[in-house]
Amino acid sequence: MDVEKSKNRNRWLLVLIFTLGITVRLVLLGSIPPGLHQDEASIGYDAWALLHSGVDRNGFSKEELSWCIS
Repeated sequence: MDVEKSKNRNRWLLVLIFTLGITVRLVLLGSIPPGLHQDEASIGYDAWALLHSGVDRNGFSKEELSWCIS
């Protein structure tokens, strides 16, 4: 029975943490984060380019990059 109580407590703690994080994020939506940085935009563009054309901005294809994933 102690295991069930522990699991239940952990679930509620996780829900509380997510709720707190979502609340803080929504309340401070205009100021956190202060802006989009170059590295974030670059990673996003690489992901978009790989998805749509199969090649990132440096000319590497999905197949060439697959060794990084496996």
